[in-house]
Amino acid sequence: MVMNMTSVPIFLTLFAMSQAANPTENCKEILQDFLAGRISSAVGTRQSRNMNRAFQNFTHAMRVSMAEFKEKTEADIRMIKENKHGNGGVVFTRWGKKTCPSNAELVHSGYVGGSLYNNRGAAVEPLCLPREPEWGVYRDGTDGQKAYIYGAEYQTNTISGYMRNFHDHDVPCAVCLIPKKSIVKMFPAKKTCYEGWTLEYKGYLMAGYYNHPAATTYTCVDEHPDTIHGGRKNENGYLFYQVEAICGSLKCPPYVRGRELIMVVPVLPMILFIALAGTNDASSKVILKGTNKSSIVYTRWGKRTCPTNVEVVLSGFTGGSRYDHVGAAVEPLCLPRDPEWGVYKDGINGNKAYVFGAEYETNTSPGKLPTLFEQDIPCAVCLLRNRSVVKMFPARKTCYKGWKLEYHGYLMAGYYNHPAATMYTCVDGDPDTLHGGHANKNGKLFYSVEARCGSLKCPPYVQGRELVCAVCSKE
Repeated sequence: MVMNMTSVPIFLTLFAMSQAANPTENCKEILQDFLAGRISSAVGTRQSRNMNRAFQNFTHAMRVSMAEFKEKTEADIRMIKENKHGNGGVVFTRWGKKTCPSNAELVHSGYVGGSLYNNRGAAVEPLCLPREPEWGVYRDGTDGQKAYIYGAEYQTNTISGYMRNFHDHDVPCAVCLIPKKSIVKMFPAKKTCYEGWTLEYKGYLMAGYYNHPAATTYTCVDEHPDTIHGGRKNENGYLFYQVEAICGSLKCPPYVRGRELIMVVPVLPMILFIALAGTNDASSKVILKGTNKSSIVYTRWGKRTCPTNVEVVLSGFTGGSRYDHVGAAVEPLCLPRDPEWGVYKDGINGNKAYVFGAEYETNTSPGKLPTLFEQDIPCAVCLLRNRSVVKMFPARKTCYKGWKLEYHGYLMAGYYNHPAATMYTCVDGDPDTLHGGHANKNGKLFYSVEARCGSLKCPPYVQGRELVCAVCSKE
């Protein structure tokens, strides 16, 4: 069949209507009748006009729907970009700075405070105190039995390079909110981020002097620190010293005895996929960073690997302060196998804090734990997607309803009569060891924890019975 030029518009209109599949018209049959010559040109023209109007109405409705969809999608994206608080985020303290990184919101800029360096009963962690304190019920004057809080100073007179200039200056701090992020974590002995992480700031690992009576924590102080106006005076208080590596249970190499450690604080973004217009085509999906798809990071102590379906961020060596140092930093660190360095001077020199390797002290523990005695301890930092909370539950080997078990094991800490303060840590129930690490080098030591009756209720607890632990996560 040969169509003349006057038939082409009619054909195209009918063809378009057949593609639109209008449920009120049997476009396919009309098109077939027209092409077969079973309807007259006049009738066909009239039918095509009606169908053209219907097609125009249909396309207009489609344009309106698509415009509304586009407007709503753009509004959602704009809200995600602009609404910093409604889409989640993480808060961290930038020690040694008055300001936050350029992509973070300043919650408050304040003064670092903590316990006095020579108080045996010191609270271990530093605080970021506001510049405008508020008060409750109070009575002025130092009276009765109290805990105390002091200001903080840099102790950097034995540090190489520009950091020496900050000695005895008071330390500022900034509390920062990063919207649309799910995780912030400090990684010791690194100055670059692992793949997928975004750098917030980097600097030097610091803690209390190893031989001071007060226990402390390992803290990340910015590599380009600020000072507080009028605060250059040796009044002591909470003191920050640089941390050096000590070989033994800590593997050297890759670590170097007496070399100062750095650290990095990165964040991990949240990600949400929005599928457009009901298509399964991956190319039609929009990735919106900064939504409520959160993740969590935890350390699996005593293992080189993470549980199944959990990403390994790093597999490394457990490190910490020495068991007989009264000024010990209390927490263990998961140190990478490939440390990075900043400005340093090798050798044990000046007033510093230290980090050692860790060993199992399990010769009097039950079960198979005695076979691990004096073995060095591995660790793994694990990234778990689509979870919002992770928590260690002592005296449990199963999780509460609604929680998912990540791993279970034995509650461990430092020996009760050693000078160094420690913290309770959950060591995997099926622990690994480090190759070539079976030697009594001491360092940070892990002992099983037993229950002691009295203020602790017995029953249900039992005097002298070793405690277990479970690490659980929740969406």
